[in-house]
Amino acid sequence: MSRPVLRPARASDAANLARLLAILAGEEGLAAPITPSAIAAALGRWIDALVLDTPEGLIGAAVFYPGFDLDTATGGLHLEALIIDQAARNRGYGLQLLAAVAAKARADGGAWVAWYARAANRSARRFYRRIGAAEERYLNLYVQNAAFDALADQGRP
Repeated sequence: MSRPVLRPARASDAANLARLLAILAGEEGLAAPITPSAIAAALGRWIDALVLDTPEGLIGAAVFYPGFDLDTATGGLHLEALIIDQAARNRGYGLQLLAAVAAKARADGGAWVAWYARAANRSARRFYRRIGAAEERYLNLYVQNAAFDALADQGRP
């Protein structure tokens, strides 16, 4: 395998990004409903991504979006997904992607990168601890589907 090139994702990467995200979902026991068209529509609007590209295709991706921390009054990037294709793991590519996300945050004036990890994903948590990530206990809450629609309906003028 040739050395991958790190670059920003393009809409034309959507199918490969969907494939990588399906790998991550499968490893975490989740469904992978994201489609290439949904990724293409979200890139540049809701999310950005950096990818590791080879002549054989994408072998890794970091998907992220901007955020602002009210406790520290600083901006940064929320990492939504970090995935390396199974055949390319343990070669430093995950660290390369995460470091590139941190460098992007800093270049944009940000001061942090934050992400969630599933408690059961022990290998990811070991990797994150090795690079100095701190774990905090938060309850992850969300509304979607009918609950989201009902809440959004209440906010209409």
